[in-house]
Amino acid sequence: MSSQYERDALEFGAKRTEQRCGELVSPVVEALGYRLWGVECKGGGRSATLRVFIDTNPPGGITIADVEQVSRQVSMLLDMEDPIRGAYQLEVSSPGVDRRFFTLDQCEGYVGNTVSLRLKMLHEGRRTFSGRLAEVGVDSGALVLELDDDGERQGFRFSDVREMNLVWDGTNDMEIQEGTAQ
Repeated sequence: MSSQYERDALEFGAKRTEQRCGELVSPVVEALGYRLWGVECKGGGRSATLRVFIDTNPPGGITIADVEQVSRQVSMLLDMEDPIRGAYQLEVSSPGVDRRFFTLDQCEGYVGNTVSLRLKMLHEGRRTFSGRLAEVGVDSGALVLELDDDGERQGFRFSDVREMNLVWDGTNDMEIQEGTAQ
């Protein structure tokens, strides 16, 4: 088992790779008429995967043809720029109904929906929380959940969140109206 220091160093390296790749691919994705939702780098060595999530602007739906078009262009760019050491697999997809939130401002359109989050550090003896997204404070960098287990409202700084996803429960009203999910 690796130490916390080693895990933190790997995560920091992945975050830097994600940031660099995001900066590279964003103009290409936008030039094709899409929005870069996020970039995720997982694994290492021979099993490294770079995932590029795209959406329409406003959010609405990505087709296989959209994914193919973006994948070809992004692949050519990454081959030229070579921002990742070693071999990796490129995956391009939509964020999906269980979309991960990469930035706090992405959360704004999903107030009222159920989300799950995993924190970087323990908070009140736990790391994972699930509940209705009640508030998003882009200026303050905070969000408020109405927790599933007791209905209590709990605030979190987005910078303390390791990962946050929309929870698709089949009853979510995901109609897209003027760039937001209602």
